[in-house]
Amino acid sequence: MLTDVNKYSRLKFALNFMAHGQDICEMLDYVHLDKKGFYLTLVNRKFYLVPGEKPPERKCNRFITKVMFLTAVTRPQLNEDTGVWSERGPSSSTIETQVISVTKDVYRAYLLGKVLPALVQKWPSRGRTIMLQHDYARAHVTTKDYPFERLDHTFMTLQLSTYLESMAALDSEVTAALEAAGLEAIDMNDE
Repeated sequence: MLTDVNKYSRLKFALNFMAHGQDICEMLDYVHLDKKGFYLTLVNRKFYLVPGEKPPERKCNRFITKVMFLTAVTRPQLNEDTGVWSERGPSSSTIETQVISVTKDVYRAYLLGKVLPALVQKWPSRGRTIMLQHDYARAHVTTKDYPFERLDHTFMTLQLSTYLESMAALDSEVTAALEAAGLEAIDMNDE
C-alpha cells in the first residue's frame, strides 16, 4: 500500500520528465542499468523416473552456480546525417563465460571499463549529459571516479527509490525473459 509520501515521491519523479509547458522529455540521454542474477538449477526439483532409473544426485545444495549479468539499455539514436534510426541486430560472436565472484569492485570495473566506453563510442554527439539510471540499487560509481573524467561526456547517476518500483524500465522485461527460459530470477539488490 502506498502512503502519501510514496505517492508524492512518484509524482515528483514523473514531473522531472516534464519540459516547459506540457512537453514530455524524450529520455534520449538516459541509460537504464540493471543487474540480474539467477541460479542455474533449483534447490528442490521434481523428476519423473521410469522404473529402474536412478534419481539424479547432487553432492551439495550449497554450491549451486549463480549467474549474474548487467543489462544496459538506451533509446535508439537518430543519425542526423542520413535521417535514419540506427538499427543493428546482435553480433554473431560467441559468448564467452568466465567464473568470477561479482563484487562491488568487479561491477564498477565492468561498468567503467566496458559499458561506458561503448556508450561513448556509439553516442551521436558530444557534450551532452548522459543519465545512468540504476533500478533500486546503489550505483557503485560516482561522477568523481577517474574514468568518468577521461571520457568526453558528462555522466550523472540516478537511483530509483524502492517506492517507484512500477517505473523500473528493465525489471519486468528481464524477469519475463528469464521465466520464459525456465529460469528463476533472484533479486540482486538485496546483496
